[in-house]
Amino acid sequence: MSSYSLQDNVSKAAVNHLTSMLAVKLGPQKITVNAICPGLFPTKMTAFGFKTAGEEKIASRQPMGRVGHPSDLAGLTLFLASPASAHVTGAHILLDGGSTLSSQGIAPRVKL
Repeated sequence: MSSYSLQDNVSKAAVNHLTSMLAVKLGPQKITVNAICPGLFPTKMTAFGFKTAGEEKIASRQPMGRVGHPSDLAGLTLFLASPASAHVTGAHILLDGGSTLSSQGIAPRVKL
């Protein structure tokens, strides 16, 4: 594991822990706290990979056959900001098309 990967994982774990702690602390005040954990989206940070490998090749490795779109983030954000999520707090919501579960062997690819 590279030092960058280690630092990245530690910072993500810190955000998840902070989300959980704030959800418990602020819940009595009816304040919800949730974390969106995005997977692979086209960003400045991923631009080199998309340019080098190509979006089709990258998308083919994703369980849903595509990378995230801005509308995916927008939809989840609208849900979390709406009354529909009034009872959702302390959630760490994976928005990665299943790649976390697939890459860890939790939900292997199955042909139906």
